[in-house]
Amino acid sequence: MSRSKVSPARDAALRVLLAVEKDGAYANLELQKNARRWKLAPSDAAFLTELVYGTLRRQGTLDYVIDQFSTVSVSRMNDCIRCIMRMGVYQLLFLDKVPARAVCNEAVEMAKSRRIYGLTGFVNALLRKISREKYRIAYPDPEKETALYLSVKH
Repeated sequence: MSRSKVSPARDAALRVLLAVEKDGAYANLELQKNARRWKLAPSDAAFLTELVYGTLRRQGTLDYVIDQFSTVSVSRMNDCIRCIMRMGVYQLLFLDKVPARAVCNEAVEMAKSRRIYGLTGFVNALLRKISREKYRIAYPDPEKETALYLSVKH
């Protein structure tokens, strides 16, 4: 089990996303492996699955949003921080039942559990800013930037 204060489902989701990001692993196989390893309750296993597949499915949108609010480009972020940020933004934008304060707190705890202490303030501030200002997200104009719009919105 996790030695941190991070929920097992989120910790497993981060492990899966990192394996996909860094090693080119298959999400479905990593999901099965991590769900068995953590012996998750059915509701937690469902949350894990939604978090992983949703984050991967919306990666283009998530990166676009993060880049709008961050002083550091997603492409320049540490792999672990990039995955934590994507998971956090996915929850903020697409999962209505997860409170913003829980998203921010869990993201900070994930960074701490990976010993990335110097970036916990960055993670917290960026997620809180996106949470507060998500209504200000400027998506590309579908008439002027059709290809970019489609890549970001779908």
